[in-house]
Amino acid sequence: MSDKKEKYRQQILEIQEKLNAENRVYFDKFYETMGVNMLAYKEEIMVETVYTLLLDLLDAQYGGETASAYFGMDAVDMAKKMLEKMQRENPRYMLKVAAFIMVSGLFWSYFSEIKWFSAKPYQFSWVVYLLDIVIYLIFAVLFYRIMQLLIGRKILSYVILWLMLCLMIGTFVLISLFLKDFQAIAVPALTSKVIGCILLVIYGIGAFAWYRDMK
Repeated sequence: MSDKKEKYRQQILEIQEKLNAENRVYFDKFYETMGVNMLAYKEEIMVETVYTLLLDLLDAQYGGETASAYFGMDAVDMAKKMLEKMQRENPRYMLKVAAFIMVSGLFWSYFSEIKWFSAKPYQFSWVVYLLDIVIYLIFAVLFYRIMQLLIGRKILSYVILWLMLCLMIGTFVLISLFLKDFQAIAVPALTSKVIGCILLVIYGIGAFAWYRDMK
């Protein structure tokens, strides 16, 4: 994470504590709306924008005004207005996110099925792998969109997200049950374990590098 972004975030946390209850609710909802859109916009610019608005809000509070009166709109509309003027993230960034989701899906689909304490050959179906990756991507997009649409309705968003998580897991289970032997490839037990360990190291290094790059 850049020093500039870290500095803004720290200052945001410090200034938040100075807001009264009403203005804190307004800012939290504004910040949440900005946050769920963070992948699509330049994060450094977004954090700086949030910091600037928070300073304006604190000044308004010292002047005896509430956030809604000072800005003339509710927190969600205020965030949407600011996002309209904000620079969007490079499409390559979004491709990196999608690629990481696909690689993660491929890795965990393989790694979770390894029979570590069995001498039986490891069997996997490339069809199941392909479907798992597609489902990971579909649900990742749906999760993101739901978070955008349900700003300020935390209980409802939690319920829907848990239902979607159960649906996703159920879909994986059904695919595995009915298609696990379709186009299956057998891998010797020891070989599958060695491959799993190698992939774990590669994935761990790659995930760390990706995380550092995304920051």
